[in-house]
Amino acid sequence: MRGRWNEVFLLDEDPDRIAHGRELGAASPAKPAAERGTRATVARTDGMERLTLESPFADGRLVRILTLYQEVPRVDCETRFEGVSVKNRLVGAAFGTDGEGRAAVFGERFGAIVRSKGGAGTEFRTLRHEDAVACGVGPALRWFALSPNDHVRAGREKVVALGPCAVIAGPDPVLERAADSIQTALTTRSIPVAVYPDVLEAPGPPESGSTQFANHTDDLPHGTAMRIVVGSPEQNVFCRSLALRLPDTVVTRFNERLVDGTALLCFDDDVPEGSEHVPTLILAGHTLGATKAMADAFSASLSASGTFAIAPEDFVGSGAPEPETGVAVLVRWPTLAAAAEDTLSLLFAHGSAWIEEGPLGSIEPGALDGRFSYALYPFHGTWRTAGVSRVAHAYGEPFVAIQSGVHVGSQPCRMSFVEPKHLGWIVTAVCPAQPARAAWRTEDPNPANAFLIRGYEWQGLEWDAETTVFGAPSEAHRVNLRGKELRRLTANGNRIAHRVAANRIETIRVHPPRQLRGESAAEAEPKPAQYGPVFSRYWRHNVGAAPADRLPVGVFIAGTLDDNTATVAIVVANNTSDATISGTVTIEASEGWSVAPRQFAYDLRSGTLQRQEIAVLRTMGAGRTGGIIASTEYAGQTYRDVLQLDENPLDFEVERSGNEVRVTVENLSALEAAGFVEIVAPPAFWPELENSARSISPRRQGVALSPFAKQGYIFLMSDAEPAPWLVAKLAVNGRVLYAAVPQ
Repeated sequence: MRGRWNEVFLLDEDPDRIAHGRELGAASPAKPAAERGTRATVARTDGMERLTLESPFADGRLVRILTLYQEVPRVDCETRFEGVSVKNRLVGAAFGTDGEGRAAVFGERFGAIVRSKGGAGTEFRTLRHEDAVACGVGPALRWFALSPNDHVRAGREKVVALGPCAVIAGPDPVLERAADSIQTALTTRSIPVAVYPDVLEAPGPPESGSTQFANHTDDLPHGTAMRIVVGSPEQNVFCRSLALRLPDTVVTRFNERLVDGTALLCFDDDVPEGSEHVPTLILAGHTLGATKAMADAFSASLSASGTFAIAPEDFVGSGAPEPETGVAVLVRWPTLAAAAEDTLSLLFAHGSAWIEEGPLGSIEPGALDGRFSYALYPFHGTWRTAGVSRVAHAYGEPFVAIQSGVHVGSQPCRMSFVEPKHLGWIVTAVCPAQPARAAWRTEDPNPANAFLIRGYEWQGLEWDAETTVFGAPSEAHRVNLRGKELRRLTANGNRIAHRVAANRIETIRVHPPRQLRGESAAEAEPKPAQYGPVFSRYWRHNVGAAPADRLPVGVFIAGTLDDNTATVAIVVANNTSDATISGTVTIEASEGWSVAPRQFAYDLRSGTLQRQEIAVLRTMGAGRTGGIIASTEYAGQTYRDVLQLDENPLDFEVERSGNEVRVTVENLSALEAAGFVEIVAPPAFWPELENSARSISPRRQGVALSPFAKQGYIFLMSDAEPAPWLVAKLAVNGRVLYAAVPQ
């Protein structure tokens, strides 16, 4: 890297170019954060060094934290803004590199896109056609980089990186097939490409049957970075016009080599004022077949190694030396980014004012208060050989360390549950094959007991991969996204061999080893507190509160209580995929009611259910209140269903005083009430997010009310400032009520 990096800057916008907030347009040079008044603090531990920089910035305060961890080849960055004015401004950070010849590569979820580089790096598309720019700011997922990339080379000192490309071919079918071959090769290597004819057919009478020149400079402001011309001057009109602008000695040598097929790279200077000369590669032969052979040679070389070599005398102009290193910015959220010749820019916030007459009126952006986390990853080689996509995936979805109790098993002490053995195979999900709770105790392979390994190929290559699992699987299959078997895979011990296609999502279904019987289990992590019983009715009717886990056991009450004497059915079901479950269902009723039997036992195999009829007798004149409760327990959790006469058995009120929120819950029924009450808040209150600045404590409280009882629950906010919105949620006896919290 060269010069300053992680330099926070702001750009003022030109209000005349942004169409009242609908468009983006930078009008001023980037203004870096002031150095005067900056306070630096350094902290060191055995495995970490941290530099903190605090400085004034745009009427507010800027805090930058840079952290280096031992044996972690990246720099973790955190940038905080406190009260920074962003009205009609863009705020970002810039990172410089040294030298030229690198390509701008923007990471995507399932690959990457090579992009054009803008002059200023933060140019914007605006409303006016003449300002259209597709080589400035663009979206990036997970990462973006300036990297050595696929290129045309003449030795090590003359290299042109391949970028978004226009392929210009003559009208002959042979040349069109050659252009298609080039398009496929470039696309597979993540390089955008479009194919154009060398001339255009006349639109209609009286010129029908004739041709007209195409304007191949129109696409330059829209992201085209280079051209590939297919055909000799005799085969391609654009090549003929280009040859007229080249030195005679170059044209003479080019024509002499057409018999065997040749390539020539030059820089076309016939461009609009202010545009850079366009790198142009000509692939040609004396015959159409020879031209097609040159195009196929280019495609084959690119697919095999990412490079295409030409003789030094066939390189007309000055090229940059081949770079050996690159730098990537890793992010954990979809972001806007930009790349200039030697600078990357990460954009944090943009604050155009919306000015309009109408129901919305004018919207003025407020001050920026927030925290942004990202990382810098310098690397050697190309983004492919350095595994930037895998590094970015690891940064964006880090492992969470937990501590478990001591447990003994037959597996090695150091072993991953799943470990891909190839750099280009990124695992994105490991999950059960079916939505059930598999105990992995059955002897025979069963799809319900299997687990899925899903990932994607990001290098644009096809190769034989190997994935290691925690034990020798009994079976493994390649399946599609819907779980349908496509092919059985070969397993050698705990290694699964599978063929991975270029840029493809692959799913492997693994049946666990049979020797797991008798292994002692360890709790991987504490289960989230349920705050009362799990109500099965949610899973049957999609009502009530969603449980925090799947439903291994379900208990349901079917029937009505309209008559004083009624018979209802209680159904208990085993929803696990391979476990036998036994237990007892207990029936409770309102005071004065009689039920028979009051409990019954069950012993259910996987996927089976038991139905038990219950006689209910309620007191004469008790009114339309009360009901019955059916409960059972499994793995320490109570599962329950409720059948009530009451139409509105609950009432609750919400009050706020300063930073205190009080929720008062009243049970209007003759049946006890159990569940929870919580405050639903916007992300600014979520402690799970890094940039959350506020909090509510506790987030949730359990509710247990006797018949006709009333109780208050207190929630404390971290401050008394107004919130965009807050909602109190009451989930009791399979019912859910909501109420807005007063501001």
